[in-house]
Amino acid sequence: MKINNRLNCIFALYNNVKMIRKTLIAVCLFAVITAMLIYGFALTSYDDKVLSLNETEYYFNDRLASISSEGDSAIWIGTEFGEVCLSDGSSLQQIRLGDDRIYKVYTEHKDGNKRICWVGERNAGLAKWDIEKGTAIRMAEYGIKSKGVHYSVYDIEIAQGKLFAATSQGVFVLDLLQKNAQLKMIYPQKEEKNYKVGEPFVAKKIVKLPTDDILIATQKGVLHINLHTMQTRVTHQDEVINDISLIGKNVNILAGDRFYVENIRGDLKQKVQLDFHANVFYNVGGAYCFLDNSQAMLSRDLEHFFTIP
Repeated sequence: MKINNRLNCIFALYNNVKMIRKTLIAVCLFAVITAMLIYGFALTSYDDKVLSLNETEYYFNDRLASISSEGDSAIWIGTEFGEVCLSDGSSLQQIRLGDDRIYKVYTEHKDGNKRICWVGERNAGLAKWDIEKGTAIRMAEYGIKSKGVHYSVYDIEIAQGKLFAATSQGVFVLDLLQKNAQLKMIYPQKEEKNYKVGEPFVAKKIVKLPTDDILIATQKGVLHINLHTMQTRVTHQDEVINDISLIGKNVNILAGDRFYVENIRGDLKQKVQLDFHANVFYNVGGAYCFLDNSQAMLSRDLEHFFTIP
């Protein structure tokens, strides 16, 4: 079952019931407006027909913090207090991994009910887990210089035998083919101006391109890493990058109230000035939804916008 992770991920943005209700309103309106924009029809109610988004619905007693996809058939739901829930659309497993917010679950290997997962947790760093039938065993944890395991991991990607981690202290890489390997900082470098080891440097999201490059949204631009040479470069220098995504053949970059559309080579195709500072964006069926903590802005063409207060 293919699960629409982009719409579901909106739940992870807010930490209280009031904000979740506002987000639900935005999502519902976004779904309706998107359908009307794409298909060009008005929705009409009939007694013998029921429209459905074909989604699986669950109720939780805990605050949601994140949603991570496992291919197209399952999702991991992270909570505020160290629990993860695995859903395949027909069942839900709840597993305790820690005590703080779970930002990311990345499944490296799956064999039946047994999974090897990498987990990013707030103030607990990167850990490797053996998870099977609702039970979990911590296989390893990975500290960094001057912080130990007291740092946060927001996103994880594995490519060509290397694990990349976007963290509260910068971007790190772990060589999975090397025994007893440790996390190594890639960005910022020690020679970066005004940077001191141990100081916060937020890297939020990782995107893998079809060119065997990865892009990482950071507080000082977009980091480009070539997977073959491990060479790096930075674009949008000194801009705080809130979100980044690959949509079709274009890279979409959100920097507060500025939104960029670029090709995978980094050439600018479109720049949009937004009316407010957005924290995150989603694209469903070619329509965009920009969100901050209290409002949403919808657009089909990035020229005409509809605001939901």
